Amino acid sequence: MVTGIWKVEIQAGKRDAFMQAYDLFAGAEGFLGCQFYPSVENDTTLIAVETWENHEMQQAFMWSLKPEQMWELFGMMNWKPEMWWCEVGKLVK
Repeated sequence: MVTGIWKVEIQAGKRDAFMQAYDLFAGAEGFLGCQFYPSVENDTTLIAVETWENHEMQQAFMWSLKPEQMWELFGMMNWKPEMWWCEVGKLVK
């Protein structure tokens, strides 16, 4: 299982629409869910935590999206999101 952690800057007034647009992921094979957390930096920054069965399934889904579907999400952001992948269940000590 892998988790993608996204830091996204959302345009003012678009936060709820952005989170609802994530519904397009709901039927994706291997998609286990996404949770959103508000940033303490400001009220337009969200941390989105996506969980997938594996990175390959996430990549296959992303490549299957039509450009207009991706632009629906990216069109609500102020700039390109920061992103990190983490392997769930492995803790570095």
